[in-house]
Amino acid sequence: MQSSALEEDQFEMKRLRVIMFSVSLGFVAALLAGCATRGSLEEYNRDREAVFYWGRATYLANNGVGPGGTPELWCKDANDKSLKPERRRMAAALLFGGWVQPGFTTEKMRAAIPDPHWLDECRLEAAEGAGGNWPFSYDLGSHFSLRLFPDKNEPHGWTIYFTLPPRARGGPRPVHEAAAFIRGTHTDKNLRIKEFTIFYPFPGGCPDCEVGGTIEEAHGPKGIGIRIIPVGWIGGE
Repeated sequence: MQSSALEEDQFEMKRLRVIMFSVSLGFVAALLAGCATRGSLEEYNRDREAVFYWGRATYLANNGVGPGGTPELWCKDANDKSLKPERRRMAAALLFGGWVQPGFTTEKMRAAIPDPHWLDECRLEAAEGAGGNWPFSYDLGSHFSLRLFPDKNEPHGWTIYFTLPPRARGGPRPVHEAAAFIRGTHTDKNLRIKEFTIFYPFPGGCPDCEVGGTIEEAHGPKGIGIRIIPVGWIGGE
């Protein structure tokens, strides 16, 4: 019974991703064709912001003013292969949620993630056509996804989506530039992260869920926005 419910939840999530992916592609196509005006982009971004509860601290810090410890301490946990993967994922997410801010330069990224060896075990990819809920504002930029210690058996992964400015001569930046930036080794010390969004499992889920929901935590100019996406509760089967 539990396996059947899990398969149904995963099927429903895949179906929603396909729907949202189609919507995203249609919107981007309209943008590239010049059919979307600046006004419509601003309206979309306002609608996206409206679904979040906005504050000043990451939800990973239990709604406090920020996580305890230091970036060095959480890097140590993220690098510690003797710890459980979930503990390492939370440590990596806390480094972004607690110490990285939109507008950070390459040098500030190095200060926020002083020992980035754990990134070697994560999957960094371009996300120009990200499926599911489009985790970015619609504007010019190079979009990427960082899967934290990926495991094909986990129903809900930990993923960080982030945006960098496009290249000066136009076009998206390659993945190796994004990798260098988050490690704090990019040659352009003035390169800045524009925004980022962290997806992670909702602690405890809900009483009637076989699988818990997901928290979408957006970090942008407005602050830190939290949205809880339940699975098997509202709108789920």
